[in-house]
Amino acid sequence: MTPRARAVGRSFADVYDALYDNPIFIARRTDFILAALGASDGLLLDAGCGTGRQIDELQARGCEVIGLDLERQMLTIARRGGIAAPLICGDLRRLPFRAAFTGALCLESPLAYLLDDDEFMVALRSLRRALVPQGRLIMDTYDYAGTFWPESMGRMRAEIGPVRIVESHSYDEQTRVWTMRQRFAMDDEGRTRRFQVTHALKMRTPNEYAAALEQSGFEVREMLDGYPNLPEKRIVVVAVAR
Repeated sequence: MTPRARAVGRSFADVYDALYDNPIFIARRTDFILAALGASDGLLLDAGCGTGRQIDELQARGCEVIGLDLERQMLTIARRGGIAAPLICGDLRRLPFRAAFTGALCLESPLAYLLDDDEFMVALRSLRRALVPQGRLIMDTYDYAGTFWPESMGRMRAEIGPVRIVESHSYDEQTRVWTMRQRFAMDDEGRTRRFQVTHALKMRTPNEYAAALEQSGFEVREMLDGYPNLPEKRIVVVAVAR
C-alpha cells in the first residue's frame, strides 16, 4: 500500500481514515478478495469505499477500480490521500451502472446501515445490475450481536493511532437494530478535536444474507465468519451474479 497523506482531526472522515489505517488487515483482506475474484481482470467497483484504503491496495496490485460512497467528505479525504481511481458520490440503492463490472466489493457493513428490509433488497438488486453475468460480489459486515451480545456490553475504550475512542453499544432484540455510540478525540496541531457519532445497523443472520442474495439474482459461493488469518468476527460472503 502506498503512503497516505492525512489531515488529522478536521472531520469525522479524517477520524474514519485513521481508524482504517491498518495495512496488515487490508493486505490480508486483499489476498482473500483477489483469490475470490479468481482470474478476472475486469473493472471492479468498491461500493461504500470510504476514504479509499482498500482501493489503494487493490491498485497497488494492478487492479482497475472505481470507488463509490454516499459521503462526499470521505471521497475528499480519498483524493487528498492520493487515490487516483475514479470516485463517485452515489447511493448503493441507485448505482449508476448496468453490467459494467466483473467484481463488486461492499465492505465495512454498508448494507447493515439499511435498516428497512425493502431498501436492503433494493441495494442488492442494484449491485446485481452493476455486475456482468458471473461477476462476483464480495461483502462483509460486522457481527456485533455475535461478538458482543449479551456478555460484553457496556462502555469500551480504545486508542487506535492518533484516535482515542469511548463507545457504548445497545441492542434492540425486537427490531434487531444494533446502536453504537462513539466519542472520538484526536490531537491536531496542539488542539484536541472531538466528534460524536451514532451508528444504527440491522443485524441479519448469514442465512438471511444468503436468502436475500439468492432472491436478488446471486448464487452464494462462500459464507464465512471472518477473513482467513484475521481474528475479527465478521460475516463474509462471496456470491456470483446469475
